[in-house]
Amino acid sequence: LILNGVSTGPLRGDALDTPISFEGMRAAGSALGSAGFTFHGAGSCAVRIAAAASAFLYRGSCGQCPSCKLGTAAITERFAAVALDVGGVDEIEEIAAWTQRITDSNRCGLGAGQQTLAAGILDRFADDIAHHLGGEPCPGRPVRITTIADWDETEGRFRYSDAVTEDAPGG
Repeated sequence: LILNGVSTGPLRGDALDTPISFEGMRAAGSALGSAGFTFHGAGSCAVRIAAAASAFLYRGSCGQCPSCKLGTAAITERFAAVALDVGGVDEIEEIAAWTQRITDSNRCGLGAGQQTLAAGILDRFADDIAHHLGGEPCPGRPVRITTIADWDETEGRFRYSDAVTEDAPGG
């Protein structure tokens, strides 16, 4: 799985020859963004990656737009449930439904990023989703996306926070 940030459509390994240009990435169903790519190997699980990336976006939502705040929370919760093998087809259907309305009345692009990420996972990584829904244990490891959480003035350094597969809102 290839991600160019967490707000773009994920790509499969067969897209490695995609030209690194706005046009090339758009044609492949992704975006160029800042051109900072992360590559996840064959043993990685797209569902776990989606859960961590969704958690990152959820934490980034300012909460001003209900469709974005509620949508990023709902998508994150459902990807986490599927990643932890406690979710079923209902969660996948809810994720798909939220991708249709998460951008309603948005003031920024965060909801659109979540929409693109979730729709791309559903579209391009159905085999990983089916693996989880089939009740087979996931061979992938938890995925962490670390961000700066705050500045600690006493220590003179940043504090970090992880958005991880097991981290769902309210969980």
